[in-house]
Amino acid sequence: MQEQRRRTEQHAATLVSCCIVSAAAGCGAPDGAYDHATGVDLKTRVEFCPMIASFTVAPSEATVGHNVELTAAAVDPDSDKVSFSWTPSVGSVANPRAAKTTYRCYLPGKMTLTLTVADEHCSDSDTAAVLCSPAPEPRDAGAEAGHEGDAEADR
Repeated sequence: MQEQRRRTEQHAATLVSCCIVSAAAGCGAPDGAYDHATGVDLKTRVEFCPMIASFTVAPSEATVGHNVELTAAAVDPDSDKVSFSWTPSVGSVANPRAAKTTYRCYLPGKMTLTLTVADEHCSDSDTAAVLCSPAPEPRDAGAEAGHEGDAEADR
């Protein structure tokens, strides 16, 4: 069993603006963005946020002491470098900055894994649940041997 999510096409955008007072004409801005009278260079661009394209947790149920595979893919419409960050509610992720890594169940219960993808301007996050089951009770070989001996003593 695994939990896999794919996102539909939706992009958030952040308006990034700066005002630079400069004696150098233009500072790389189009001619219309530089006010020669005031020496103010106004630049505005739209920055598209990265988006989680897919997010897989497999299996979505594991026994304490076992690993769960985490895999993610992200897109950034303006091709900025994207970073990944995995944050579990309990325990740790083997490589929390990788797109593909593992999480080990440490305690029984429902754990939440949060994935955040970010560029230098904005981010996108999503969560998934992992059910960590208690490890099976170890069989006590001595106790079983003792019961067999009791049966033979009763004969």
